[in-house]
Amino acid sequence: MEKLTFGKKLIEFRKLHNLTQKDVAEKCNITVRTIQRIESGAVQPRATTIRIISQKLDFNDSLINEDHIADHNISESINNSTPKTKKLSNSKYKKMKIASITVGFVLTFIVFFTGFSKLKAKDDIKLTNTYTVTKEICDQKQLPLTKFTLQYPNGMEVNKNYSSNYITLTKKVGGTPIEELNIGYTTMTKVNEKEAIELIRQFARYYEKELNLKVITIGKKEFNGEMVYCLEGTFDGKDQKVKTTKLSGKYKMLLLFKIPEIDEHLNAVSMVFLASEDSEIKTFSDFATKGTIGKIYNTFKFIE
Repeated sequence: MEKLTFGKKLIEFRKLHNLTQKDVAEKCNITVRTIQRIESGAVQPRATTIRIISQKLDFNDSLINEDHIADHNISESINNSTPKTKKLSNSKYKKMKIASITVGFVLTFIVFFTGFSKLKAKDDIKLTNTYTVTKEICDQKQLPLTKFTLQYPNGMEVNKNYSSNYITLTKKVGGTPIEELNIGYTTMTKVNEKEAIELIRQFARYYEKELNLKVITIGKKEFNGEMVYCLEGTFDGKDQKVKTTKLSGKYKMLLLFKIPEIDEHLNAVSMVFLASEDSEIKTFSDFATKGTIGKIYNTFKFIE
């Protein structure tokens, strides 16, 4: 139900806070076109998209309240369906009822506290560092012009010295990468976006050769609420030919192009996500919402 009414709620929220569709798109790192389609009802946004918009705008879309109601109804149904094998005296029944309520309260508190602690632990990642690419950096690296900024936490291995890309951020455990985000250049702009698929295929051929990548998807698909050109695949670290990084075990790889909407003359960037089977990233869509690189990705935005 919430997906059907979310567009109207978003319109009301925008008007109340004097926000344009462009303001919302920039805050949420989603295209204006996507916001327009959500508000018009042309598309039903996924739960992840709703969550992102809600978090970025501090917008309570009532999903939590509805989930709470659903949980309450389930508990109520379980209680009502408990078989009574024998009649109890009023005093015994009242005592058991009180004991049951007390135990239920304690268990509920334990479950809530445990879940809250885990959630808080995940949210404790502080993105204290900022990296910004300007015209000067592009000139210095002799790379096509683009401008963007992102944030990342302490504890990441950061490499800004590669001449062929802007930045590589790696999270390691025991010296082995379990998550990595590499942001590189392309010569593609909004104007020549039609070249994206061929460029993706070139990347696919390269990774098939160097990593023995097993390609799963090549094309355009929704990612984090927007349509992107991407390559999805898996590989085993032992198969890499160039041993520049110690990769161990099986990995998921997602490559996508971020195309700037704010300036058609800025060049798109390539983003390569890696996640080992030991990370909390289990599906390709998890790259946008889970793990450390998911948090970093959600801070990325092009600048004028």
